[in-house]
Amino acid sequence: MNSITINRIILLGFRYCGKTTIGLQIAKKNGLKFVDLDAEIEKNEGQKIAEIVKKNGWKYFRKLEFECYKSYINDDNIVVSCGGGFAVNEYFLKEEKEFLKAEKGIKMLFEIDEKALIERIKKSYLRPSLLGKNSNNINKIITENATIYRQRKQLYNTLDFDIKIDTSHENFTNAMKNNSLFCVVGNPVWHSLSPKIHNVIYSKFGLKNFVYTKIEIKEKRFSQVKQIMSLLAIKGASITSPFKQEIMKIVDCVDEKSKKIGAVNTIFVGNDGKIYGYNTDW
Repeated sequence: MNSITINRIILLGFRYCGKTTIGLQIAKKNGLKFVDLDAEIEKNEGQKIAEIVKKNGWKYFRKLEFECYKSYINDDNIVVSCGGGFAVNEYFLKEEKEFLKAEKGIKMLFEIDEKALIERIKKSYLRPSLLGKNSNNINKIITENATIYRQRKQLYNTLDFDIKIDTSHENFTNAMKNNSLFCVVGNPVWHSLSPKIHNVIYSKFGLKNFVYTKIEIKEKRFSQVKQIMSLLAIKGASITSPFKQEIMKIVDCVDEKSKKIGAVNTIFVGNDGKIYGYNTDW
C-alpha cells in the first residue's frame, strides 16, 4: 500500500477548488515536490497575478502560465497545481493532446459544488477579475465567479483527466491528515447521493474530521486504485459500477462471502496497510 508508482500528479480545476491546500497535503504525505504555477509565475515576474493581468492583460498571463507548465512537464516526483483558467489557456488548448499524453503521471480534476464555491469566495475573494471588471462588491464577485464556473465545468469535463474528485467538503484536507477520508468510487459516479448520506451521519455522531466524497476513475486507470488511495490518504471506499468485479483482483484480502458472490462493494485499509474487500449488497 505504501509503494507508490504514480510520481507525477497534475491538478486541474477552477479557482477555490482546493488545488493548493490538497496538493500540498498530497506532496507532503508522499515526499513529492509541490509546484503552484500561479506562485511560480509571481516569483518569476516579481509581482502578483492581479498586477500582471492589470498591466498586461490575461492573454499575456496565459502565455506565461503555459511556459511555466512546460518547464515542469518532464519532472518526476512532483505535484503541479495549475491555475483555475488553465483549461481555457489558448496555448494549452492548441497542444492539449500532445502535452497531456506526454505526461507519465496522473491528471486529477477537482470539482466543487456552487454552494462550496460561494462560501470560499466569501472567505477569500482578493483575486483578479476573470472579466477585467475589478470590484470590491462581494455579490458581484460571487456572481461573476459562479457564472464563469458553470461555463468552465463543461470544458473541464472534456479534458483527458484520469480521475475527478469532489473536493467540496470544508474538512477535506483535515480528513486526509487524520486518516478519515472515505469515498464512493465508480464511473459514472457524480449522481451518487452517498456523500450526502454519510456526511450527515458523521455530523450526527460528532465525527468532525470524517469526510465521505466521490471519485470518478477512468477505467484505464482503475488498476492503479491502490496507489490513488495512498496518494489521497483514503481510508475506505464504496465500490460501484463498473468496478465491483475488477476490484477483487486488486485488493489484498477478500472475505469468503465476497468470493462466493463474485463481487466486492466495500474496501478499507487495515492497520497493517493491506486493503480488505467485502460485499454488503447481499
